[in-house]
Amino acid sequence: MTALNSPLDVEYCKEYGEERPYVDYLVNGVASETTTILQMTGKKFDERHFYVIDLTLDGLKKDVRKSYRSLINKVDGIVFVPTVAHLKELHRKVAGRATRSDRTWEIQQEMIENGEAFAVELYKDGTLISAALFYKNKYCCYYACAASLPRANSHSIIWAAIEYCKEEGLKRFELGEQLDGNEKEKNISLFKSGFGGHLEKRLVQRK
Repeated sequence: MTALNSPLDVEYCKEYGEERPYVDYLVNGVASETTTILQMTGKKFDERHFYVIDLTLDGLKKDVRKSYRSLINKVDGIVFVPTVAHLKELHRKVAGRATRSDRTWEIQQEMIENGEAFAVELYKDGTLISAALFYKNKYCCYYACAASLPRANSHSIIWAAIEYCKEEGLKRFELGEQLDGNEKEKNISLFKSGFGGHLEKRLVQRK
């Protein structure tokens, strides 16, 4: 169901200092037997919503927010690369410091080499201005992480990844969870919602 929870992703989470929670994807809108058993033993779940694009549909651009359409059509400077090295450098530059260990980047590099991820970069006048990493399997893709300089057209990178996954025959493209906490989270959710698709309800086990 997801590009997460591969052995390398599990290793990444441990190195990062967290664990992926158990998630029930509510196939056909019904909780799984595992969830039911966990609830009977006292485990608690939160209802959350995630942005998902159905790649089996045609005409995906018609669902894209109108203000995004000119941005996603700008493909000059976009390259698919077999390394996270440039993303790592840009991430540190934008953050002003290293926010996670070198080992987490090494694990993500291994994911690319194993065909479990791919990276996309955007250049302007020879300068890297935006980059992103996407996890994938044969069924779906997950928008994992990104870094961009101010006013960089990160929309075009995400759309390039969406089109690539559709061409590869993947079925779903996940942009992540809908967040409604602080202003930053709300802005991130607003950004993600502009690419179309739908909100999918899931049950996430509390830590």
